[in-house]
Amino acid sequence: MRIQNNSLNYRAQQTETSVKPQYQADYKVKIASLLKIRLFLFFILLPLSALTAQCDEIVILGNYDKPPKIYLENGYPRGFLIEIMQYLERKLPYNFKYQLYPWRRAYKNALNNDGGIIGLSKTSQRETLFDYSEAIYLDEVMLVVLKSNDLEFDSVTDLKGLTIGIQRGVSYGDLFDQEKNSLFRIEEDKSGRQRLKKLLSGRIDAALLGPGRTGVEHIINQDQHLREHRDDFRIVAQPFKRDPNHLGFAKTMNMTTFLQHFNEALLAAKQAGQIDKIISSYRSLSTAKGCRYLNKCSHQETTSR
Repeated sequence: MRIQNNSLNYRAQQTETSVKPQYQADYKVKIASLLKIRLFLFFILLPLSALTAQCDEIVILGNYDKPPKIYLENGYPRGFLIEIMQYLERKLPYNFKYQLYPWRRAYKNALNNDGGIIGLSKTSQRETLFDYSEAIYLDEVMLVVLKSNDLEFDSVTDLKGLTIGIQRGVSYGDLFDQEKNSLFRIEEDKSGRQRLKKLLSGRIDAALLGPGRTGVEHIINQDQHLREHRDDFRIVAQPFKRDPNHLGFAKTMNMTTFLQHFNEALLAAKQAGQIDKIISSYRSLSTAKGCRYLNKCSHQETTSR
């Protein structure tokens, strides 16, 4: 009996030994399969998440009434700055969402980290608040007066004692900001149409408008009353300011990496002539509509740089 028991024990041990390696083998296969699945998901989902992060929607804020540069038309963003941004968007792994408001509101939203702001000029104060792209477009700010006014412009001192109409919340540089309401007085409004109507009524002596002569023409063409009085206006020959326009983000948004990519695409677009092509299409339309009505009209406006 003892020999038989030993034999049974031996068989049981052999059975246990043969089952255990099989169980371990199955377990290892399952673990290996799970690891493969996890590794597969890791390498598949990681690039997708990175791509999603790159393609996150970036809000672009701007002026809702600065035709033909940037404006709203039937609720949709229009203008050559919008077209430039749309062209650059196609070259970048980012999606842009445009939100256009009165300039003061757009500027405030940009400071509140709601998005980047397009058409932004540089001043010493703003450079402490914003990170800037390279210049997208060189805006010519024009002085518009009545024909009866013989004002000519060479420097800001020529505005002494005058009331100048400007858009609410804008800046035309450090010198202008220093002298306003001291050397000359400013009166703010929301749109170029309001400014020209104030000029007609004698509430202001001159209006600052742009971009360039094209911008003045566009504003006049959009309003019946202004069209009827277009011969009463005169654009001062010398631009008040040639103002580089940028895309800016509040420094607290940490968008320097994006701006580096944006600048690369912008430089390539300029070298390919795409920026000038977009702007010229707007200029030719406006010029064809009525440049002959304003004296000293010319086609020497500067575009991008």
